[in-house]
Amino acid sequence: MVKIGLDRLSEIKNLIKDRNVGILTNNSSRNSSLESSIDLIKILGPRRLKVLTPEHGYYGEEQAGEPVKSRFERGIEFISLYYGNTEKIGKNIDENMRKLDTESDQSKISGSYSLEDIDTFIVDLQDIGSRVYTYISTVINLIETQKDKVNNIYILDRPNPVTGKYFEGPILKKGFSSFIGALEIPLRHGLTIGEMARMYNDEVNIVKMNGWRRGMWYDETGLRWVMPSPNMPSLDTALVYQGNVIFEGTNISEGRGTTRPFNIIGAPWLKTERIVKIMNSISNGIYKVIETRYRPFFSKYAGNVCNGLDIHILDRENFRPVRFSLKLLHEIMEQEEFQFYEDYFDRVMGTDIVRKYLQNNDIERVFEMMEKDEEKFNEKRSGIILYKV
Repeated sequence: MVKIGLDRLSEIKNLIKDRNVGILTNNSSRNSSLESSIDLIKILGPRRLKVLTPEHGYYGEEQAGEPVKSRFERGIEFISLYYGNTEKIGKNIDENMRKLDTESDQSKISGSYSLEDIDTFIVDLQDIGSRVYTYISTVINLIETQKDKVNNIYILDRPNPVTGKYFEGPILKKGFSSFIGALEIPLRHGLTIGEMARMYNDEVNIVKMNGWRRGMWYDETGLRWVMPSPNMPSLDTALVYQGNVIFEGTNISEGRGTTRPFNIIGAPWLKTERIVKIMNSISNGIYKVIETRYRPFFSKYAGNVCNGLDIHILDRENFRPVRFSLKLLHEIMEQEEFQFYEDYFDRVMGTDIVRKYLQNNDIERVFEMMEKDEEKFNEKRSGIILYKV
């Protein structure tokens, strides 16, 4: 069984006992016995504990793009580090997400004045392996606001659920940084949250895992899956998300508002029969796409029946989600109703080159560019990774 950073909390107990502690975490940050990071820190006797929360809030009750409010609960102050300024927020959560996630400043750190009395900062967040997953951006924003206390920040490392072996997609290019793109890494990055924090600032302390190997999937670690965000119900979702997240930058529903977000995509106008035949003809037994219909309860096309594509992964070791989703997108683009949300799509991809190649019907050049970026990252990551095997 893997021992995560949280299991080694006692090794830094002298930095917790009788000190003011702030922990950036959420409800999914639990050990193999499902004990929460908050409860385990309280056992070590901090003088005062403040809980800092990322996007979605502590319990994951807020959807993407929705503000998270600070509050007192059970004698603990919960401080939101995600959008304290609700003046920016509209009623359409998809528009909120596209508008707010493309910002690159630290406006999402709210109430930083409330952090001034904290002696020790602990970070325990479950990343899911994608550059656009926002928790690392909140970690980086915290590091930036605590420049004088960087040595007092401790990252409790956790597994990359879709392994640390595979990485795929274009590297984030200069000029495309945002809240969904904080590091120059591929779309599927193959790093742990500790490795990403170390990449950004190597003065941050990492409480490493024991027993984790880069080829491990989350369901091989002995840990239970607790949803790290409201649209991440399973490990299977986390894997297909690595590619299908690109549909957030289009007028295709990515399945939010259903019980299978990112595993199903679609639109009321989508013609699915030909796409299914093409995608399955090149699957080599790695995945199966089937036709479906669904009615999202919120997000794109809420209340409307969508013609959908239901994606089933049969061989996860050989499934390449970014290439799969780009090929799927390439086929969908032939339908005249299709639209890009160009700026958001480019921020997700980390470059505008992918979109421009696709619009020129040249997907092979996209794949060629990705291969070059992946080769560069393979050389770079040797100086980043904390776990060599």
